[in-house]
Amino acid sequence: MIHCADLSNPTKPLNLYRQWTDRIMQEFFEQGDIERELGLDISPMCDRHTATIEKSQVRADTVNFALSEKFI
Repeated sequence: MIHCADLSNPTKPLNLYRQWTDRIMQEFFEQGDIERELGLDISPMCDRHTATIEKSQVRADTVNFALSEKFI
């Protein structure tokens, strides 16, 4: 099951989308920092040294394709 809230950011106005993207990436990076300190494998998208926002985002056209018939 896809959680709609998890995919909603690309549908928001750009300035709001960027704010939420920055917040979630900061949360991911903090998790990765803790995992690194504990000597654990770092979760996907959580390594601030290798993860990029561009590679972590769901593309808007994918959202439109995946969800369009579910909400019409």
